[in-house]
Amino acid sequence: MNIAQAKQIPLDELLSWLGYEPAKEVNGELWYNSPFRDDDTPSFKLSSSRTAWFDFGDGLTNGGNIIDFALRYYKLPEKDVSGALRELRAFSGRLVANTPKQATQRAENRQERVFKKPEAEEQPTGHILNFEKPFEIWQTSNRFRKYTPLAQYLVDRGIDPEIAAPYLSTIGFSPSRQPEKKWFGVGFRNNSGGFEVRAKFGNTGFKACIGKKDLTFYSAKSVEGEPKPTKTYVFESFLDFVSYLTVFKKTNSSNANYLILNGATLANRGLEAIKQSETHFSPLILFTQLDEAGQEASRKFLELTDRDVLTGWHYYEGYKDLNEALQAKKNKPDELLAKFSPEFSQYLKHKI
Repeated sequence: MNIAQAKQIPLDELLSWLGYEPAKEVNGELWYNSPFRDDDTPSFKLSSSRTAWFDFGDGLTNGGNIIDFALRYYKLPEKDVSGALRELRAFSGRLVANTPKQATQRAENRQERVFKKPEAEEQPTGHILNFEKPFEIWQTSNRFRKYTPLAQYLVDRGIDPEIAAPYLSTIGFSPSRQPEKKWFGVGFRNNSGGFEVRAKFGNTGFKACIGKKDLTFYSAKSVEGEPKPTKTYVFESFLDFVSYLTVFKKTNSSNANYLILNGATLANRGLEAIKQSETHFSPLILFTQLDEAGQEASRKFLELTDRDVLTGWHYYEGYKDLNEALQAKKNKPDELLAKFSPEFSQYLKHKI
């Protein structure tokens, strides 16, 4: 790969592969929380052409092109262009949006080829996957049982780890530039075998994708003699998905399909997979986020005219997403259920 070829890589797709999704879009420009530091407000901007970036809060490197980004992100010497190209080479030829059609379905043995799985591709070099194993909830097995740190991370977010565990993994990983470091996180597998990873290091939240960025789809369980359920819930993040399972723990989750986008930027991919599937998924019930990026993703689904599209926004009105609402009410989760039925029998389609 040479410099000219590297500059053809869209910065937004590179950021998506590294696990960063835009917080908002203004006049065609994408705004992110900075990938260079813990950032509570979006201060990192991509140009409308997706070829240039600028970080308003970074005193080391204010901005530049994709080469400048790689130098900064991978902490390379200022003039190590060959090192930047080496890091970017792993992304060459892989940043092409496709429409996978096979689900990786680990929970409840609900395996069905609904979305076709693309050919396996090597994982990006941002992080190295050291191991994956079943999600561990307890540190000890006696009557003084204590949650593992990763289970406690879920508890702190209002999520019941025992309900979420069948859908999650314990992930061991290292930053590719510092493989001697051994980190652990909550892993959520996507259709292509990659993992969305969440963790907390001290007071700092960690978010990344290890492997190929993709959707996750869970199919409803088939019952002999009955039509296959077509109701499909759409979530932007897996934390909102397991938050839903926590809130609606008395609901039989196998009676519906679940599409987790793993980021608002994959809305188009999810929409095309829905359209091209042999199954006519309807109604679609959106649990997308209420920020600008989430609403833009929602708009793509709400514009469908050949099926019913509903939203679950009323459950977390006043919050960014369902998990944020659940965190605020984690001691009183029933408050989220007080007014509406999970069957949405009395709820009408939202218009944006």
